Amino acid sequence: MSRRWVLNASPIMALSATGHVSLVTELSEQAVVPSGVAEEILRGPADSPAVQWLNGEGGRLVQAVDGLDPAVLAWDLGRCETEVLTWARRHPEFEAVLDGRAERVCAAAFNVPVRCTLGIILLAKRLGRIPAVGPVLAALEEAGFPVDPTLRAQIIQHAGD
Repeated sequence: MSRRWVLNASPIMALSATGHVSLVTELSEQAVVPSGVAEEILRGPADSPAVQWLNGEGGRLVQAVDGLDPAVLAWDLGRCETEVLTWARRHPEFEAVLDGRAERVCAAAFNVPVRCTLGIILLAKRLGRIPAVGPVLAALEEAGFPVDPTLRAQIIQHAGD
């Protein structure tokens, strides 16, 4: 396995909210949470699963990003997304784990490989880490992370659920 991921806040919050944040370290050889991403998450409520994860096991994944890439800054995506993409551009062996459309478009412009939260869930199913994707998708929606119904059906079909 040579999966290396640099994670944005949304995937961490979504996976934490569903009790699946352990997939980050189970499925990757190395994972990084840029310090700006960690700071944003840690501004949330203390009882948030993402905050609890970062204050525990996830804290060891936090890395500072020294100086932001001016080319990424020009996209005006926000600090977290800019740190994720700066890290990924400087470390081409990493995939950027992002969910938003604008940051995925930016990543594509720089040939940065991207994985999303749903991609992690599909990978977990393929590798036998979860028995089915349907319950995880339902948990995501219940936690406030909407999944387009058409996409939901495609994911379930692709996973063979």
